[in-house]
Parts: sequence; C-alpha cells; structure tokens
Amino acid sequence: MPPGERYMRIHPELTIVIPAYNEEARLEPTLRAYLDHCRATRRAAELIVVDDGSRDGTSQVVEQLTDEYPELRLIRLAENRGKGFAVRVGLDRASGGVAVFTDCDLAYPLANIDGILARIADGADAAIACRVSPESTYLISPSFFSYLFTRHVMGRVFNAISRAIAVPRLLDTQAGLKGFRTAVVKPLLSRLRLDGFSFDVELLRGLIDRGARIDEVPVAFRYDSEPSTVSFTMDALRMARDLMRVRWRSMRGLYAIESAPRRVIIHADDYGLAPGVNRAIEEGLQSGALHSASILLGGEHATAALG
Repeated sequence: MPPGERYMRIHPELTIVIPAYNEEARLEPTLRAYLDHCRATRRAAELIVVDDGSRDGTSQVVEQLTDEYPELRLIRLAENRGKGFAVRVGLDRASGGVAVFTDCDLAYPLANIDGILARIADGADAAIACRVSPESTYLISPSFFSYLFTRHVMGRVFNAISRAIAVPRLLDTQAGLKGFRTAVVKPLLSRLRLDGFSFDVELLRGLIDRGARIDEVPVAFRYDSEPSTVSFTMDALRMARDLMRVRWRSMRGLYAIESAPRRVIIHADDYGLAPGVNRAIEEGLQSGALHSASILLGGEHATAALG
C-alpha cells in the first residue's frame, strides 16, 4: 500500500495547521518537509493549510501536492481575515487528538514538534514554544543582530504587559509553534474574537480560564529572515486595546463558558446549475461557511460539479 494511502486510512493522531497568506514562493518545501518528517517517524498525521485569502498561487501549490500527499488538506478563505482567524479555522477542522500550529517559514526545525508532543503526552493540555528559555537556542545570521536585539527588547516589553494584564507566568506568548489537545482547545474556539497579532494571548487566556495545563517548551529557533511585518511602535495602542479586551472578557467569564452545541447547518442547493453557483458553493465548503450541498443532476453544469 502506498504511504499516502496508508496514512489516509488511519485516523490521524496529529494535525498540523499552517496558516498561509501569499506564501506561494516558499510553501512547497515547507509542506514536503513536514509531511516527510511525519512519514519518516511513522506518525499518522494530517496537514491542513489554511489559505487566508491569498492573491497568489498559494492554494494551487497545495492542490498540486495532494496526489502525492493525500494527508494534505486545503481550506481556502474567500478573503484575508488575519492569522488568528485562519488558525482557529484550522484547529476547528483538526481530526487528530493533538493539533499543532506553526508558520510556513520553518523557523522552528522539525525536531521541535517532537518536544511539543512529548509534553502533551506527559499530561499538558497545551505546549508552547518558549524562545527565552535558558535551554532554547538561536541560529542567526550576523546581518540580523541589530534587528533581533530591537525585536527581542520590544517583545519582552509586550510580554511583560501581557503577563501583567492577561497571562500570568507565561514567558513567551508569541512564538509561532504551539500544540494542544484538540478535545481541550476546540470548545474554546467559538469564544475567541481576536484575529491579529494578539490572538495567541487570547487563546492562552481562554485556556487558563478553563484550568488547562500549559507547558512552555525550550526550542531551537532559526532566525535568517524577517518573519513579521508587525510594527511594534505603530501597533502599540492596538495591542494594549487587545490585551484590555482579553482581560475584560476573562473577568466576565466569557472564556470559561462552554459553547452551546452547533444547531444550525447551512446547506446550499443547485450545485451544478451554473459555473458561478458551482464556484460559490465550492468556496463556501472549503472555507467552512457551508456545511453541505445538494447537486442538481439535471443541471447544465452538473458534469463539471461531479468532476
């Protein structure tokens, strides 16, 4: 049995979620690296790419790899909603008992995932990368020394404020590698509201309010590119506003409240009626806005829909 087919027949133990926005140029080697690593370690896994409304060929890169890697899934959002929204969509669709989200720049070498999974296997509900742990290591080009220093100082300032307002104890809320028990994180997702830079803080605060055990894990971190367009100075007021919003929602108990079971199923008719209808239904299903659709077998474009 081909490796990909074997993986598709096994309920995945791990889901890797990668949010992507205009990542056509570097996405393919990242996907191959993660998927080959899972196969090499004989770990039953699926990888979900959430295309956050990209305007380049990000989705096409994923689609071209699905024959070779049937465990690869694509969710395409119709518009750019922000990394936080894309991560929530991916976590909500995760089938594995553990879900890990990470960035597509491979800043965290693949062995770091094993450390995250080991902490969860040891009893943690969430395991998050901690770049400031004494045991963490950086691999950096000398040309980025000055930028890294500035980023590090501003990051520590943001973290200090985050700890004072929203997430006591946690030393690094913004690292792009985090893992969760899906049974713990999924009920929280519908309570979250932040889509931008501070979404990690809200997610972690929600887990704290629910009594989850969160472990910080030392990592190896490769810094050879500028991974973020965030301007700490320009966005300082927005970040402060986000943190206060998280604190206010926490004080009201909104993260601790269990969400009601989903009772509404959004269904679309007439799949196969016209190319525009077909395209709209396909995009709705891929983004999660639609839950089901029925095909119009006598429609002029039913053959294209079935194909």
